[in-house]
Amino acid sequence: MTKQDCFQTQNALSLHTSQAMIQSKDFTLWAQEAYHRLEQSDVILVLGELWFDVYNLLMQTHMSALQDSKHLPPQFMSESKHIIALHPIADMRFAEAGHFPRYTQFQYEIGTEIGVALLLLKYLAQLAQRLPSAIATFLEELDIGYIASESALAEEEVAVIAAALSRAKTPLILFGSSFLAHKEYAILSKILLALRYSSALMYLPIYYEGAPMTFGAHIDSDSLNQSSLDSSDLLRLQEIVENLPENNGAMIYLNMLPTAESSLADKATKQDMQVPMPLYVSEPFLYATKLQPNEVVMLILEGYTLACILHKVQYFNGVVGVLQACANLEAKKIWRYPFIRAQFCQNKGA
Repeated sequence: MTKQDCFQTQNALSLHTSQAMIQSKDFTLWAQEAYHRLEQSDVILVLGELWFDVYNLLMQTHMSALQDSKHLPPQFMSESKHIIALHPIADMRFAEAGHFPRYTQFQYEIGTEIGVALLLLKYLAQLAQRLPSAIATFLEELDIGYIASESALAEEEVAVIAAALSRAKTPLILFGSSFLAHKEYAILSKILLALRYSSALMYLPIYYEGAPMTFGAHIDSDSLNQSSLDSSDLLRLQEIVENLPENNGAMIYLNMLPTAESSLADKATKQDMQVPMPLYVSEPFLYATKLQPNEVVMLILEGYTLACILHKVQYFNGVVGVLQACANLEAKKIWRYPFIRAQFCQNKGA
């Protein structure tokens, strides 16, 4: 892509304000459901989304709704709850802020959500032993050690998660974009549903504007039977686990949650996206890409280019960057698996 192409922004991705998204009827209904379920739950497993941003979004929305009220907001998220975050990026912001003393996070390899889901199902099934015989036999024959290695998620870590969910009175799983936008979502959703055989789980997909989500928050026995893994699914799963992806080099996470950078996105709309969007990167990311803090770069995204300014942060580990305010990009055009390889104009990237 030439330099001239890089700065052709007339046909770039369009934007809309996150404030409109936050005030939308669908988002409001989701937030109300989220408050109710989070208040009920004692153990919360966050799959495939950065919990810090989810929590801040809910708190911001909740306080905004109560700003004219004289009553204190209900403690829908007491710090006594056990939060377990499972995401490819190690996010140290909660550790730095001192919130949620029972906050635990584990990482897995980008793109291996199928492997992660199978590991959870395997370890929960060992504790409960309630799976249909065909699925139980399939899990027994899987090379769990291999899947754990390829997913970069230790079996001991999965055992900790499974034990916490099985001991909980009201466990909740929040599903984020890494799971909901996975290319194998149809079969992945069946694995996630099967977790209900082994634990009294509640489910709640995180709300993303324009996302074609079909995974229901309310799961009953009928939906379990109708969505059960069949023989063709098990054959397909065998193929998938034998070819779990490996991602080397610098990667960027597209954060689809509305964030504080909304005003920048609004300004970018009026100026044909010449206003750089914030890209928060780790020191290893800068080293791998040979870029500098505060440098403005042109990120290649879905065939378009997006001006970004690099902000070096200490709270992300690994060769990763997080592009905030992606919720302001037209959702239908970029709703996809949220990790992309870092590619910049003028052959920068890794």
